[in-house]
Amino acid sequence: DEECGYAAYAGPCLLDQCGRTIFGDVTFCWPAIPVHPFDTTASSLAIAVHELAHVLGFNEHLFRYFRESDGTPKVTGDPVPWSCSDYLNYEYPDTAGGRSDVDLSAAGLVEVFTERGIGPCTCPMNGTTTMSSAANSSCMVPVAGLYTSPGAVWRTPTCVTKLITPRVLEKAREHFDCPTLNGAELENQDTSACRIVGSHWEARIFVNELMSPVPISGSVHDPFVSDVTLALFEDSGWYLPNYSNADTLIEDMHWGYHQGCSFATEKCVENGVTDFGKFWCTEAGEYSCSLDHTAISACMMN
Repeated sequence: DEECGYAAYAGPCLLDQCGRTIFGDVTFCWPAIPVHPFDTTASSLAIAVHELAHVLGFNEHLFRYFRESDGTPKVTGDPVPWSCSDYLNYEYPDTAGGRSDVDLSAAGLVEVFTERGIGPCTCPMNGTTTMSSAANSSCMVPVAGLYTSPGAVWRTPTCVTKLITPRVLEKAREHFDCPTLNGAELENQDTSACRIVGSHWEARIFVNELMSPVPISGSVHDPFVSDVTLALFEDSGWYLPNYSNADTLIEDMHWGYHQGCSFATEKCVENGVTDFGKFWCTEAGEYSCSLDHTAISACMMN
């Protein structure tokens, strides 16, 4: 399909009695995979590994099945039925809806925070059982053109939502060198419609990490696997990762690594000024060295 819109997508097909994936599906859309002079075998392979990670556990559909270390479920509440389409229609709750949601915050998996001027969050978390249907709701925001289908679709909430499970919290604090960090942020403008919690790390602070939603192919840098991603799989209760297999990261060469608390929690640029000139730019079209000093980078402003 030349108009599929994604390089690849994946998901679990069959789960075992503990909620762990035992069969999944990965679909590649070759016309949508960009060809770029900087493409490498590593970046192409990373697309496949990224999708397999969605099948195995890094997936908001699977978070609800995460287990404690003793095998008991982390989430015990009943799911809430709701309905949502790719257009401007959703209802929460909806007893006739074909989707289901669980309050992951009540189980201590995620939490919402007021940071970077974003908040308060109107998503059904922390005991909230309804969700505003207004077009300006800070939970479900319409975005035109995300898919090839006509009309607007719904993206992940603008809320600052973070995974706060024990090992993820520990490894995120180490990654950013921030002992007070409150979690690992999930992407709030994710790549799938009708989502309340994202299935990627926040691209703003995890650029080119394996589970960032930013397209990996075409990057100057090969994608890297951080301890934070491996920690998510450990906190699922299904896996025991070997952290020595994570990539060795270097400060000022891997995005955000050891950049401190303000990098992870504050705005990139405020009033035209940034405290992290190696990472953020302030003038569209401005040229500078890439983070690893191997190429020229151009500033793109959104």
